[in-house]
Amino acid sequence: MTGNTIALSGYQISEQIYEGSRTLVYRGMRETDSQPAIIKVLRNPHPRFHVNRGVQVYLKELDYPLTVSWFWLKRTDNKRELRFVVSTHPYSGAYLVRLGRKRWMIEGFFKTVKHQFGLHCFGQSTKLGVYRWLLLSLIAYLLAHWVAFWACPTVLHWKATCRLALERLLPSVLWLELLRHTRSRTDIAAQFGFQIVLKPLPDLAYRDCCKI
Repeated sequence: MTGNTIALSGYQISEQIYEGSRTLVYRGMRETDSQPAIIKVLRNPHPRFHVNRGVQVYLKELDYPLTVSWFWLKRTDNKRELRFVVSTHPYSGAYLVRLGRKRWMIEGFFKTVKHQFGLHCFGQSTKLGVYRWLLLSLIAYLLAHWVAFWACPTVLHWKATCRLALERLLPSVLWLELLRHTRSRTDIAAQFGFQIVLKPLPDLAYRDCCKI
């Protein structure tokens, strides 16, 4: 942009129709289909953050404007990080901020489900298999979240919360895990002169349990 004229790829600029303190408006024509166009650009091609949210900008090699907004995202350590939101639709700055905040909340959820609840480990080859694995990961997340609300930890630690949910909601799974671990370590006990014997109890009520 030089003076009161601009060069914009894909458009022919005919005249300037408005000049404001922060923006300039031009009348022109789109070269692809000869349609008339009104083009609004920033006076300063490198704006500072005090420019109003929701401003439309043109980027090089793009034939359509982008609406830009931003907000400060509060992290768990009480620090704030600047996040930008860009849309091809001419939304208002306030609406873009609402969309951006919701997007980062969803991003945090998927990051937790992926790394803490095995979403990244699925090897399904069908659409139904992917849906089933996603549903299992979601159920595990909801159970752990419910236990976290019940326990009210000072700091939410997903690994510890998952272990607590397993102990409280599925103790039989934890017990079978302990038995499997014990059976796999009988050779180590034998090296020190011990023998581990797993013997079912006679009571039918405890037929799935063992005595060590």
